[in-house]
Amino acid sequence: MSGDIAFLSCEFWNEMMPSFFEGFGIVLGIVIGVLINILVNDRVNNSIKNKAKKALVFELNCNLVKIDEFLRELNNYEQKVISGHVEMSKYYGYFKFSDIFSATCIQLYQNGFFAEYLGSQDKMHVMSGLQNAINSLSVSSEQMINNSIESNRVSASKKSELWETETKPKAFNEIQFWRKKLTEGKKSFEDVVKIFN
Repeated sequence: MSGDIAFLSCEFWNEMMPSFFEGFGIVLGIVIGVLINILVNDRVNNSIKNKAKKALVFELNCNLVKIDEFLRELNNYEQKVISGHVEMSKYYGYFKFSDIFSATCIQLYQNGFFAEYLGSQDKMHVMSGLQNAINSLSVSSEQMINNSIESNRVSASKKSELWETETKPKAFNEIQFWRKKLTEGKKSFEDVVKIFN
């Protein structure tokens, strides 16, 4: 009887071994395929994230150059206001805030990219500052500053007595307001660039 069991056992293994190895090979192939898929996806995602970081840094560096131009033009405007109504009436500067790039920032915000990198409590102020900077340098802000400058220029060209008592102080207040907005925006962009460099 024990010889029959040993014989059955050998016969069983002889028949089952090819099936076992075939099944084991299939399972091993699936596991390896899944691992390769995970590694490839991870590599592709890292590549996409690196490209997104580079695009963001490029966009923000371009914005920093533009903000510096806006600050120079604001200083030019301030000098015209200081010079008086004759010089102010000749001022035709324009602040084109709509040239500020924000497409990459908006896209990365919507994709949750910022939440991954700026989600910690110590970096939340950076995200808030970035949102404020982009909102402050919008088309509506562009219209607001340029309409105000045009109004001040027209008032200066009329040589009215209101220039010294109302228009000039109002212009200085607006200059201070926009200088603050621009420098805050610049700092926000610089903070984000530091994080992603």
